[in-house]
Amino acid sequence: MVELTTVGEAIAKFAETLVDKLKRGEKFSSEDYLFLTLYYLSRQMELIDKKFEKEVERLDAKIDKSKEEMKDYVKAQFNDMKIYVDKGFENINQRFNDTNKRIDDLKAYVDKGFESINKRFDETNKRVDDLKAHVDKGFENVNKRFDDTNRRIDDLKNDFEKRLEDVKSDIKEIKNDIRAMNERIDKILEILIKKQ
Repeated sequence: MVELTTVGEAIAKFAETLVDKLKRGEKFSSEDYLFLTLYYLSRQMELIDKKFEKEVERLDAKIDKSKEEMKDYVKAQFNDMKIYVDKGFENINQRFNDTNKRIDDLKAYVDKGFESINKRFDETNKRVDDLKAHVDKGFENVNKRFDDTNRRIDDLKNDFEKRLEDVKSDIKEIKNDIRAMNERIDKILEILIKKQ
């Protein structure tokens, strides 16, 4: 007996025996009919599987093609956008260059104007310094007089404070004397009350 390596080979071998049986004119048993039906269904399943595989392959190829087309489309769009952006940046850079030139021209004009203004400020500052020196001299004299006046006020204040302290001391003594007198009067009243 020949050894069969797979179930498929076994089924094919059994199918051959049925074909030989048919050729010899022998009748099929119910098991033979059942096997033929299963064999037929198995072959149909194989055909469906093959069709399914082909369809999957076809769809995979279509998807791959669509992916490539999409990549090419995106790449083309990206390149177009890059060209558009590059042109935009070129225009912006040109405008910046034009603006910078105008700013440089304006700066040169302003610098020239500031030179004239600075010269006038220098002249004005010199006159202000001269005036300040004159005013400072006047303030020195005023400050000297204020210092003299403040010194006299301080002397007067010190004298007043000293006299105020003397008055406070005198008032304190008078208060002590009055307190002592009140204590004596209270004692005299106590004695008089006790005698009654």
